[in-house]
Amino acid sequence: MSKKFNKILLSLPILTLATTPLITLTSKAPRNSSRAIDKDFNSFEAQAKAEAEKLIKEAIESLVKFLEELDEKIKKEALNNPSQLSRRLYVQKLAAYYKTNKDNIIANPKTYGFSFTALEQISKYKKIILARVEYEGKTYENVKIGDTEFDSYKAELEAKGAKVTKIKEVENQITKARFTLFLKKYVDGLKQQITNLVYSENQIPDLKPSVSFEWDETTQTFKPKLNILDKPEGFDSWDDYIKKNITKKIADYDLKQSQDANIAEDKLEELEKIPLVPGDKPKPIDKDDIDSLPELEALVKSEYANKTSNELQALSKEELKKAFFFNNPVNSRYEYTVESITREDNKIYANVVISDRVAPERKRTYSKSEIKVDNSTSYALNQLLYEAQNQEISKVMTEFYQALGLDDKIDYNSLANDNLQQTLYAMVELATKIVTLDSPDTKEFKAERQALIDRKIKDIQANRLSKTAAIVEIKSAIRDTLLSYLVSAQITIKYTFKVGDEERSVNETNPYWKVMGRAYERIMNQFAKAITTYKDIIEKNLQVNSSKQRKLEKRVIEELYEALRKDIFRLKSIASQHPNNLEKWYAHYVESLKRVKKEFDTLRDLATNKEINESSKAEDKKTYLDSYLAAQEHISKQHVSQNKLRTVIGAILLSLGLLMLIISLIMLLVKFKVNKRRKVILAYSVMIGVSAILVVAGVILLALVI
Repeated sequence: MSKKFNKILLSLPILTLATTPLITLTSKAPRNSSRAIDKDFNSFEAQAKAEAEKLIKEAIESLVKFLEELDEKIKKEALNNPSQLSRRLYVQKLAAYYKTNKDNIIANPKTYGFSFTALEQISKYKKIILARVEYEGKTYENVKIGDTEFDSYKAELEAKGAKVTKIKEVENQITKARFTLFLKKYVDGLKQQITNLVYSENQIPDLKPSVSFEWDETTQTFKPKLNILDKPEGFDSWDDYIKKNITKKIADYDLKQSQDANIAEDKLEELEKIPLVPGDKPKPIDKDDIDSLPELEALVKSEYANKTSNELQALSKEELKKAFFFNNPVNSRYEYTVESITREDNKIYANVVISDRVAPERKRTYSKSEIKVDNSTSYALNQLLYEAQNQEISKVMTEFYQALGLDDKIDYNSLANDNLQQTLYAMVELATKIVTLDSPDTKEFKAERQALIDRKIKDIQANRLSKTAAIVEIKSAIRDTLLSYLVSAQITIKYTFKVGDEERSVNETNPYWKVMGRAYERIMNQFAKAITTYKDIIEKNLQVNSSKQRKLEKRVIEELYEALRKDIFRLKSIASQHPNNLEKWYAHYVESLKRVKKEFDTLRDLATNKEINESSKAEDKKTYLDSYLAAQEHISKQHVSQNKLRTVIGAILLSLGLLMLIISLIMLLVKFKVNKRRKVILAYSVMIGVSAILVVAGVILLALVI
């Protein structure tokens, strides 16, 4: 067993797509290192200040307008109903307060109770104290406070009756994308809630309105007199009452936002499966690439293509998910959904959420994705066929993922090996560039894809095809088109490895489908080293788990290793082909990949570096013994297959040899009678010798089978 490298690390700087003409694509490597402070962190504070200033201005202006309109609405009610007097007076006081102090509030929001503390702390400080805050009967966990601000912040809150407890200090590792998301959520949420924060029915003070009657000497009659407090009880003025209420409300909102803000580095996916190579420590792939995913256009489904922009905008949140699709059939780990629709300048835009299906808490939003509205029949057909193509592309790629033991969520870390994880990452990225991204490098695929759709639309409109038949045909066509492009694709990957203490790297270019075979080939080198390293444990496990009825032999592991080596070679050979029948070829490739994956899993369990003995879990012992039986079965099947091949070849050689021998002897006897020259005799003697060799070879092959 060979040992090429001590350690192989992948990076993916270059992807080359060899079509006609030659296309060069660039890929970035997935990030495996821990992330510290974001490189753009120093810009966050200015960004937060700008948004806060804009927020307070817009919020106060909309608030004054709301209060004035509300005052007009309840004016008539209050005249006829004394119980409404407190409400109307409260609204009037609120309107007057915010109208009079508008400029001052915008200039000095903190003075008037508008303290956006979470924005300031998270945008400014690289070291954060996580604290528990108990305030106004509520408890807020993980409130973020700048390390140098903690004491003053604590004193300020405790002066208001709060209790602040320090939990721990952490680094502020919020990314630019996540900070932008946090800022948007904070600002948008406050804009939506501002009127409810300032005015609600339960905040209306009881001003004890009443009517009394007093004798009027002039008119000699009793006249009604309205009695009402001129300010809320317990307060020096209306301003004090209003300010105290808004201070509490804003503090509650701010503490909730601070509590929910995620400033920690993403917790990398934990490997549920043991490493593919015993003793290996695969590095989880950082999921942060969600921040750089393309902002794809929201495409209207054919069933909704007849709706107007107003009708689309009126759809419920659940209906929006059904009404749109995205051109993302390859990188299906990430799901795009339309959350809402906004209108601007007579155009409608989708607000889209991208979520990581492996880690659903990882989300990202983007807006201003213009929605194309076209009620024509041809557009509806275009969307129908385009979505059908997407479904088929997704099916092709999912078959590949499943051959690797994954599903369409593409949980890279389940592969449990750096080589596999990062090779698949590169393959997904290149296929995504071909199918999804708009660039001069990939325009041929897009043009061919649209040409297929245009032809089918013409056939449907001319009644040469039904919609159902068109979908079947276009799925078959796009499958062949995609496979054709990928078969022609080349990926150049930079491999970094160590020779002694020296780190070296080499660029290697392979056909698109072959790189996975090369990844498995490199894993074989890792296995060779692992089997040598853990030889004693492997032999001990075989011995301990043997019994009188069944002796476990090292030969089984060795033969499985050799069978796996041959199957990897076969996989690479298949991947290097340029087939005429792409469908048949791809099915053959997928089956070959499945076999290699299954054999590796079996070898992993048999060559484990963990002792399997009486004290082991029953599940571990069962897995070990089942893997041994699976290895035996695979080797047995391979022997049967080899024996069949030997039988066929042996029979052919024996038959051919005997036939040639008989013919040669007959011809020699005939020629010998009429021509006894030495050259003739020598020629036929050679033929007899060759025939004899074929007979002997055939007999040997047949004897091996027996």
